[in-house]
Amino acid sequence: MSPQNTEKEMKKANKVAGAEAKRRAKAARLRTKAAKIRMQVNRYERKIVALHRKISDIERKALIMSGHAKR
Repeated sequence: MSPQNTEKEMKKANKVAGAEAKRRAKAARLRTKAAKIRMQVNRYERKIVALHRKISDIERKALIMSGHAKR
């Protein structure tokens, strides 16, 4: 085997390794993006829960005031 051939193979191996690293980096970026969006969703879900609680409190108060509350 000539030294040039092995050098060619090395270059190709490096290219393949580079592509693999790029792919891994892209995957990591996408996972980060997904995590950020998931965090946003969780934040909004907490806000929605809080608003539902507020609504329930107000409705309960209205029932009590109207005299239709079950004692």
